[in-house]
Amino acid sequence: MSYAQSEANNNAKFDELSSRLSTFRNITQDIDNIARDDSIITQLNEQVSRIYDNIRDSSHGLTRAMQSGNSVWRYVGMALGIFFIIWMLTKLF
Repeated sequence: MSYAQSEANNNAKFDELSSRLSTFRNITQDIDNIARDDSIITQLNEQVSRIYDNIRDSSHGLTRAMQSGNSVWRYVGMALGIFFIIWMLTKLF
């Protein structure tokens, strides 16, 4: 085998190795992109879960406030009624 043939053979092997390395590099980049996307999806899922928990807690608090608010509305109504009666009495006399 001559020197030129051996160089051509080596060049072909280097080209094949370069092609394989390029393929592996692309695969590694794809895996990295998928892992990055997965971490973003996980973070978004956690944020949505926290928002859902906050909304649920707020709605429970609002429900409790509205249930206990019945007596408050009665007091407000009585106070307005008494104020209106006193106001009407002052207008009459």
